[in-house]
Amino acid sequence: MVVNIAKWFQRLLLLSALFIPMTTLANVTEVIASVDKNPVMVDESFILTVTANGDAERNAFDSSILMQDFIVGRTSISSQTRMVNFKTDRSTVWSTVLIPRGTGQFTIPAIDIDGKRSKPIQLLVVPKTHSQGSGQRDIYLETHLNKHEVYLQQQLTYTAKLFLAKDITRGSLDAPKLDSAEIRQVGKDKEYNDIINGKRYRIIERTFAIIPQKSGEFSITGPVFQGEVVDSRNRGFGFINPTTTVNRIGDTQTINVIPKPDSYSGNWLASEFVELTEEWHPSTESVNEGDPITRTISLTAVGVVDTQLPDLDVDYPSSVNTYPDKPSSTTVEKDQSLIAQKTFSTAIIPSQPGTLTLPEVRVPWFNTRTKQTEYAILPEKRINVEGNASAVTPTIETTPLPTRFSQGMSDKQEIVQDISHKQSQLSMRWWSHSSSILVVMWLITLLMWWRHAHRITLNKTASPDSQTFESKKQAWTKLMKSVETKRPDAILNALLIWLNAVTEQNFASLVIAQRHLKDEKLDAHINALYEYCYGSADKDWSPDTLRTDLHALRKKLTQDRAQTQTLAPLYQ
Repeated sequence: MVVNIAKWFQRLLLLSALFIPMTTLANVTEVIASVDKNPVMVDESFILTVTANGDAERNAFDSSILMQDFIVGRTSISSQTRMVNFKTDRSTVWSTVLIPRGTGQFTIPAIDIDGKRSKPIQLLVVPKTHSQGSGQRDIYLETHLNKHEVYLQQQLTYTAKLFLAKDITRGSLDAPKLDSAEIRQVGKDKEYNDIINGKRYRIIERTFAIIPQKSGEFSITGPVFQGEVVDSRNRGFGFINPTTTVNRIGDTQTINVIPKPDSYSGNWLASEFVELTEEWHPSTESVNEGDPITRTISLTAVGVVDTQLPDLDVDYPSSVNTYPDKPSSTTVEKDQSLIAQKTFSTAIIPSQPGTLTLPEVRVPWFNTRTKQTEYAILPEKRINVEGNASAVTPTIETTPLPTRFSQGMSDKQEIVQDISHKQSQLSMRWWSHSSSILVVMWLITLLMWWRHAHRITLNKTASPDSQTFESKKQAWTKLMKSVETKRPDAILNALLIWLNAVTEQNFASLVIAQRHLKDEKLDAHINALYEYCYGSADKDWSPDTLRTDLHALRKKLTQDRAQTQTLAPLYQ
């Protein structure tokens, strides 16, 4: 029993020893800062290590105080805990990659962690050289700029070359940095080998296009290379070789950005070349009134991005209806230059015949080579619009029958008179009989002709109405089905067919039908359908209102047609 009590007491002491250090552990007791190299070259990185002994939060180190003099890279954090004779020691280590922003003597300030401060570090940054000790450097960056003075929004060509005399297991090259500028890589990386001062290098060349968006004096911060280099001095186990982290930064380049000249007016567009082109579909050699044609204008500029291209202000005459689509734009690259293009597509529907004159389109731009304002121009264009007057379908013949009877009788009398004249040479005895026979035959012929003409008239007064009714009904059914499909192109086609059927006209286009009917609601719907098909209307278009207004229009046109279809009497 005594033995058991002694064992439980020892276990209690052991547990107490484990928990006491956790409750009585002191806060940070000491902060130590150090660098892995001193002096350093201006284009290479070094590692600042900050060690806090004690219980410190992992986010206690703030690297923002170093940003004024250094480019701050990635920070790694590690923690260690040691227990010796029931005493626990903890430490937290922060390792931060730093790259100097210039040459000279720099001071890494004291680092404060939970009230404890490290000692400041004096760091010497020397200019970049291609030699290192007794030989050349294994890794370095060079940067080149095609020009150091440009106009606002004029493209600069920036080239970075990475020289590698060692094998790397991984690596990345960032883009240069310039505030208020458009920066993007152009072309693919070039890779080749060269021997410099007797040392063989693998060279990776990357080109960037830089378009400054503000005027003034600026500095372009060079790109940063981060990689892992195989360390041949320390051999690893098996097939795994240790690596060393390297960082290099390119030279800083300065530029002067000239503002827009005071003499320039209009949207600012600085380029080496600007062009306006147009395409027509179908061709404009022969255009019918009411037929839509599509005009596509393309604005192309070299050395800019598509967001810099202005919109076009085209003044179309009142004799056409226009339905512009949303402009589309893109930026491509060729021969280390950016080429931007903006496309404007507009559906044009002539509403009257004659000569259609489209005014000149003019876009100002600033030529960065000649330093002069120039204009991209589309000349005035004239299009012949052929008339498409609505041809009315032949209506029911309402000429009274007596008129036709009199005309037929006159013709027959001429024949009889001619025959009688020829028969006058016969004897009087035969003349009376011949005349009687001819008169009887003439009367029979006249009677048969009248019955045939009457039958034709009855067919014309009965058959067309039933056929027209069927045509109107079929056209209306097709129109309603097209409305149900919610396809504006099908609705436009079916609408023209139905309007021709219900009005018994032959409108060549909806524009002519609009001008003939003069219905405001119909005009609004047709314009909305054209806008949907050819313009940039909302794609959530609803046909419900169109269906209601078409029913009302059908009723109105039917009533109007009934009032005007009264036939003239057969005899007056």
